[in-house]
Amino acid sequence: MTHYRAAKRYAKAFMLFLSNKEQREEIINEIKNLNFILSSNRKLRVFLKNPVIDEQQKLGILMELFKPYSTETKKLVQLIIRNGRSEILPKVVEEVITYNRREKGIKKAIITSTQPLSNEQNDAIKQKLLNLVEANDIEVESKINPSLLGGFKVRIEDLLFDASVQSKLDNLKKEFNLKK
Repeated sequence: MTHYRAAKRYAKAFMLFLSNKEQREEIINEIKNLNFILSSNRKLRVFLKNPVIDEQQKLGILMELFKPYSTETKKLVQLIIRNGRSEILPKVVEEVITYNRREKGIKKAIITSTQPLSNEQNDAIKQKLLNLVEANDIEVESKINPSLLGGFKVRIEDLLFDASVQSKLDNLKKEFNLKK
């Protein structure tokens, strides 16, 4: 829990730091790229959490890895590492992205289906969701779950829209059990 709060504080401070920067969108895109790297590379996350490796070594390797990034992004990484909080870097990056979404009125929708949806299907679902929730835009993340049997589920924050065959079968099962 303390890591979560610390990550939120770093993210908020970083966003305030970026508030007057002209290249803010470019930096946010770097942060999204950094999030992808951190979330997809288990070895890097283990490296960040390793207490045996000192901050200077971590900083040297990360600065080399993130050499093409902007000064602002590198300063964020340096600050976190120098403060001995390298293990929360992935969470800080996630929180920066969340904070940016919130500022822009963008909500994240996770669409789970049995097979990949076409762009047209994603766009149609996105349009319906824009009419149902208060948001300027919706970022769509797709996931595949064959156990749904058909249809899809959409989660936006704490809302769940379930149009899956599995849930309809479960509802029918409940109805039959009630009639007994």
